[in-house]
Amino acid sequence: MGHVLFMDIVSYSSLPMCEQRKLVAVLSEAVRQTPTFARAHQKQRLISLPTGDGVALVFFGDPEAPARCALELSRKLRGHPELKLRMGIHTGPVYRVADINANQNVSGGGINIAQRVMDCGDEGHILVSEAVADTLIQLGKWDKCLHDLGEAEVKHGFRVHLYNLHDGECGNAELPQKMKSAPSGAPVSPKPSPSAPAPSPSSLDPALLDSVSKDLASFIGPIAKVLVKRAAQRCGCVDELYSTVAAEIDCEEDRASFMATKKR
Repeated sequence: MGHVLFMDIVSYSSLPMCEQRKLVAVLSEAVRQTPTFARAHQKQRLISLPTGDGVALVFFGDPEAPARCALELSRKLRGHPELKLRMGIHTGPVYRVADINANQNVSGGGINIAQRVMDCGDEGHILVSEAVADTLIQLGKWDKCLHDLGEAEVKHGFRVHLYNLHDGECGNAELPQKMKSAPSGAPVSPKPSPSAPAPSPSSLDPALLDSVSKDLASFIGPIAKVLVKRAAQRCGCVDELYSTVAAEIDCEEDRASFMATKKR
């Protein structure tokens, strides 16, 4: 599971090449200077990918990292009004792969959807998917910074539920143009302001779920509690629950160690 921050420079293709190179250099340096990037890079829990007109950051083990990094970056770029940036955040499955030059790369739905989320924004926006918003609410005091925008249709007719991340100091509080121009047949349908989700009914013992969450957290961090809770909604037995959440562990050896903790 990867926690993805995808960003690009607005109207990049219309800029002269010399200006493009300058802005990409400014952006790359600003990203490297954010504390969240530096910590994740030092711990080797980050893959950073240049995208031509921006950067994609894939964090591992810290579901709050993309949101923190986005706010830190927004603050750093205040002194560069010429750099018009938009950002999108999503948590989802990603796969580590090697590109044709044997460099580390990633693929998968997590990074694709993060880009679709970003595509819905305008200059200054930090948009997050519903999956990210739900997780952030459970892990920290993010509720006052997350503002429900409802659903938007993106590439191939796929629909994503979006939240706007801004705190009065960073981000863009304006409604994205894409949400303003939603067709009449697909109205924006915001939900109530995000809050901790109500407990979901499950046939599995709550004490067991708590134990599984603690065991899983030693491998993937605090997001384990959220993932176990979601998995419990659709898993009817202990074996299915363990198999489902074990898939969130990247390392095969760690996955086997987690499965060895299975309770009966």
